[in-house]
Amino acid sequence: MLLNKTLLADIGSALLIGLTASAQSNVSSLVSQGLDGRLDYNTYANEGQTNAVNTVPDFSRSGYRGGGEPIPFVPAAVTVTNGGGDDTLLIQNAIDTVAALPVGPNGFRGAVLLTAGTYEVSSTLFITDSGVVLRGAGSQAIGGTKIIFTATVQDNLIEVVGSGTPAEVGGTRVAITDSYVPVGATSFHVSSAAGFGLGNVIRIQNKINDQWITDLGMDEFGEYSWTSSVYQLYHERVITAVTGNTVTVDAPIMQAVEDQYGGGDIFKYTMTARIENVGIEALRLESAYSSDTDENHGWEAVRLECVENAWVRQVTAQYFGFGCVRIENFVHQITVEDCAQLDPKSITTGGRKYGFYIDDSDYVLVQRCFARGGRHDFATGSLTPGPIAFVDCLATNTFADTGPHHRYATGQIYDNVRAGQINAQNRGIAGPGHGWAGAQIMFWNCSADSIICDAPRGAMNWSVGSMGTHLQGTWELEPDGIWDSHGTNVMPRSLYYAQLSDRLGSDALQNVMLLEQQDGSIWSQLDAWAGDGLLLDDVFAWYAPSLTSSNSVDLRGVVRDLTLLENNATLLWSLVSGPGTVSFNDAASLETTATFSLPGDYTLRFIVDNGSVQETHNLSVTASAEGGSGVSIAFMATLQESLDQASWTNTDQSVEWIVPATYTSRFFRVQLAL
Repeated sequence: MLLNKTLLADIGSALLIGLTASAQSNVSSLVSQGLDGRLDYNTYANEGQTNAVNTVPDFSRSGYRGGGEPIPFVPAAVTVTNGGGDDTLLIQNAIDTVAALPVGPNGFRGAVLLTAGTYEVSSTLFITDSGVVLRGAGSQAIGGTKIIFTATVQDNLIEVVGSGTPAEVGGTRVAITDSYVPVGATSFHVSSAAGFGLGNVIRIQNKINDQWITDLGMDEFGEYSWTSSVYQLYHERVITAVTGNTVTVDAPIMQAVEDQYGGGDIFKYTMTARIENVGIEALRLESAYSSDTDENHGWEAVRLECVENAWVRQVTAQYFGFGCVRIENFVHQITVEDCAQLDPKSITTGGRKYGFYIDDSDYVLVQRCFARGGRHDFATGSLTPGPIAFVDCLATNTFADTGPHHRYATGQIYDNVRAGQINAQNRGIAGPGHGWAGAQIMFWNCSADSIICDAPRGAMNWSVGSMGTHLQGTWELEPDGIWDSHGTNVMPRSLYYAQLSDRLGSDALQNVMLLEQQDGSIWSQLDAWAGDGLLLDDVFAWYAPSLTSSNSVDLRGVVRDLTLLENNATLLWSLVSGPGTVSFNDAASLETTATFSLPGDYTLRFIVDNGSVQETHNLSVTASAEGGSGVSIAFMATLQESLDQASWTNTDQSVEWIVPATYTSRFFRVQLAL
């Protein structure tokens, strides 16, 4: 018989992010998904230590507004058409005009829209105020908005720049009293939490001492040796709870705090001149150059400093000597997505050809980005704190390695990144004095010709489910980090997205993912795209079974072509085919609910029309006879008593999971046949 019970199981995201890791997939011994679909973490000991109390940290707060938040569309306040000559002042004046507008309730002043065409700019364009967006009509080589940078010295095309440095609030510093706070922890004890409360922004300082320098071997470089006074580690966090003298923060510890290496403190700080709510989007940026080794032309396409809650999306940079996007000096909660760095022109040596580079910044997400012809295509600089995530990124025709580059960056994940070399190692005297490039660096389901993943004393790096020749360090011989399932991918396909789903649910995944990321087909698409125009569909749609009605689905449309939104586009959901009728709660909304009159297979259509262009996406939905929508996957499972000890007495039963055909919901009906 069929029990008249429905159990809502939080497992949908496991299917969404993990079904197609590869034709054959393993399960990691460090992080895996349980029967409930949530991640289980096993503990490990750091290199040279025996206390197995650390866990892989949660990287999912990387990104705009702390990860999982949709990037907004900001309407144009000023529209610019190219002037037929040097357009530097034309564009800068437009930026300044928007910067002078009042900040709206959404935190933005407005966007500067550069209409389709080619613009010439001879000196840097500056955005120095919050709430300003610079947008073009697309990054396609033909028909988009192209800015040609004509500088004949090393200069940057676009700079988004606040000012200042973190200033400690006097009298707030207190000591962490735990003798050891492990990697992955979000709570710790302090000498007195009386002055701290929910929402306080703090810095956690690892008070590095000389013993740490010695144990790492970083005192062996002569004049380039590290010193404890310089190599202090700081991580910005927000307090989420205070109970007695126990403080809980929003993102985990990325470097163990331990007495033997100086312990740690926390303190409040201010940074009043950091700007926020800024975007650069839908542009093609090109540097003029005189030869393949030209050193005097456009250097960085986009540079961000002292900015938070901002983004760079759908931007392609070609020929710049350094890179597409450089993020440094206290940048916080940033997303860089669907961007490309192509064919940098300079000599091929140090300090050049870094496609996407992050330094002294945190909570940064770089996803679905492409690089061609670079050196350190996805890389970070000295003492860069985590969390930082590179997800589904591809580098081709590479001349050096991807990974942390120098001087002890912490708390990063390279998640499904493909490049020529991917390394986390002790670079020794290189640089000079690069030393240990990074710690708590995760290579998850990555692919490269070769991979180095060594471990610093008192810390750890991990290579999980990755493909590529396993090498030892090229500069110094060091112990291996943790290598898990090398040569065979693991599930979930993406650890970043799995952690994001655990924390915020499937809505957050739909805010930041593309359909091709859930089935693993993103790689061929990235390679074919190579920065020309919009990556993949102009519009698409998700659906999930409704939790409020057994014969309904919740629908969500996504508009990625920003030009469609310029003219107050109309939205429409409609029925294309199916055995019955469909009613929409609001057929003109991005998010709505569809209710089916009969079970069977339906095709729905999502339409976006801005008066001159219409884009559509068809969505296949199966309305089941049992109610709800989806396909059935039957398997045997052992029910744990902890699910519901009062109701479930049998522990080995046949279970039928009703899941959506596109695996987009976290919640599915579970029917138990007894």
